[in-house]
Amino acid sequence: MKKRYVLAALIVSGLMILMAAAPQLMTSTQETPLTTATQITSHAVEELAKEQASPIQQVKALNIHSLPPETSSHYQDDPSTPRPEYVQQAPSLSGTNIDGSFRLDSANNLVLSLDVRDTFDYFLNTIGEVSSEIAIKEIKSLIAAQLPEPAQTQAITALEDYLTYKAAALEILNRPLTSPEQQTQTYQYQILKDSLSQLRQLQEQYLSPEMNQAFYQEENAFADYTLKSMEIQLNESLSLEEKTQALMLLEEELPEQLQSAMNEISQSQQVAQKAEQLYQSGNREAYQAHLQANYSEDVVQASMDDFDRQQTFESSYQTYQAALKQYDVSNMDETEIQALQEDLRTQYFEGHDLLIAKTRDDLIQTPQEQTNQSLTN
Repeated sequence: MKKRYVLAALIVSGLMILMAAAPQLMTSTQETPLTTATQITSHAVEELAKEQASPIQQVKALNIHSLPPETSSHYQDDPSTPRPEYVQQAPSLSGTNIDGSFRLDSANNLVLSLDVRDTFDYFLNTIGEVSSEIAIKEIKSLIAAQLPEPAQTQAITALEDYLTYKAAALEILNRPLTSPEQQTQTYQYQILKDSLSQLRQLQEQYLSPEMNQAFYQEENAFADYTLKSMEIQLNESLSLEEKTQALMLLEEELPEQLQSAMNEISQSQQVAQKAEQLYQSGNREAYQAHLQANYSEDVVQASMDDFDRQQTFESSYQTYQAALKQYDVSNMDETEIQALQEDLRTQYFEGHDLLIAKTRDDLIQTPQEQTNQSLTN
């Protein structure tokens, strides 16, 4: 679970850089997970739309405390997995266990930790497959089944505060940015710095100190590391060797858990890069052996199925290209060449492979262009 959370932290911390580089991805708040997490019933949406309600107002209008939990004994019988009927609505959870847990102290108070945030996110990430109301009811069902008072009320309050913070954060993430072609590294650094500063102010505003530390201490530590890394990279007075040394020292200052997670991520990236190299080489035995040494059986099977499909396609494409070269296209116009290609493609491909073959044809020279280049040479 911790590894999954740290991976998420890296993604969240880098979100502002990605957003600065591609703001068109954030043009509609209706398409973002945070916005979806603040959806409410259709009647309330209509009313709030008239008032142009902010995401925070939408969360408040949902009134999380008043939403009844879904009645079910499933979480009492098997607390590690979501209820089967919920998985039917949110199939992305099929075959998974709840990524998180609740812990109590000796007085039955909720112990705030990353496990609590992970539990919330496990269900909130399904919004889009299910409505926000259904997802929150499911979280409340889990809370009702697993927690006594006062932890039960504390967990629901934490959920409401967490959603309110995320709604407020959305307004920062959706602010207008300079177009990508006008952006510089300095601009992206400043955007990230300002945004993270504002997010921390919101954390202090909407979350208790205990909840803020439990939910965001590691993420904020990595954010600081990211900013300082960018500062080093932008420092033109430093040589490449000095920058490398400064970055190494900076990484050593990270909390031990983050250092460990970053090492795991680095190793995973190396394994993935090696897998990609073997995949591209076409060496089936070496590719399969590498996968079996590093991944689960289901991942190996899915990857090998994909490898075999790709190899079959490549073989068919080479045969198709050889057949195309058998035709003298020197006296054909562009329309005739395209008709010839289309006819041959339908002979060698079907379904999705036909679309891939056409896309590849569009990206390379036509037979006429190849012939003209050959004559020129």
